[in-house]
Amino acid sequence: MVRGLGILDPNEIFGIPFSQRHALIEIERVGALTVASLADALRLDASVASRIVASLKKNGWIAIHTDPKDARKKLISLTSDGIHLTKKMNLACDEPVAAALRLLSPSEREQVVKGLELYGNAVMKASKGKGLAIREIEPQDDPFVAQLIRSVMTEIGVTGPGFSINDPEVLAMSANYPRPKAAYFVVCRDRQIVGGGGFGPLHGAESDVCELRKMYFYPEVRGLGKAQEVISLILDEAKRAGYRTMYLETTAKQQKARALYERNGFQQVDGPMGNTGHCGCDTFYKRSL
Repeated sequence: MVRGLGILDPNEIFGIPFSQRHALIEIERVGALTVASLADALRLDASVASRIVASLKKNGWIAIHTDPKDARKKLISLTSDGIHLTKKMNLACDEPVAAALRLLSPSEREQVVKGLELYGNAVMKASKGKGLAIREIEPQDDPFVAQLIRSVMTEIGVTGPGFSINDPEVLAMSANYPRPKAAYFVVCRDRQIVGGGGFGPLHGAESDVCELRKMYFYPEVRGLGKAQEVISLILDEAKRAGYRTMYLETTAKQQKARALYERNGFQQVDGPMGNTGHCGCDTFYKRSL
């Protein structure tokens, strides 16, 4: 795609280094910003961003001035030459893309746009999720997983009788999810437990029915795609363990969790299955494996 769009072709616009092009685009987008903000936006070290700014200033494409709201801050903005150059740069980049899109039908263009949005969001989530790893629970994780479960269930207001926060297994999760018919996975940042979820046999049900259990994440890691990774892993491992149906219980107010379940093929059922002891739950799902 890079070659097809001619981005590497030598010419007046693309002869400008990538780093300077990216900086000009970011300054145009924001209007005025500090070197530190530019470094964050470009995900560069501050010293590297400073060198880029110095080059842009030397070429007359940016000006540096004092922030009227805070005299201690220096702001970068485009000069008239910088504005003119950035417009030419945008046009040069837009035209080959537009030419390709003109070969597609309206519905095909919509598919391209939707696909790019999905992929762009996934790239951002992957970037923000760096350093997060998924592994099976270990005995030393037990107190941290118990803290996770209690913290999140308290946050969403499901702490009374009939909720899983009161299950004895919360105190010793690693011992209560033995292979091959059960497993519990934790999400870690370094050594810190930030999320988890697992499966096990559904008590009071047929032997080929399992239950999705205790899937919770701290707020700082929500929206990064790890819940999807964990539920995909759970579904695969439960199928490998010989189960044919997975069941789960939740509450009507846990709308984001319900949306995740439904995206993964769970269908709501009228009432509870098996005997979980969680009479506080009011919403029930199952899916075939």
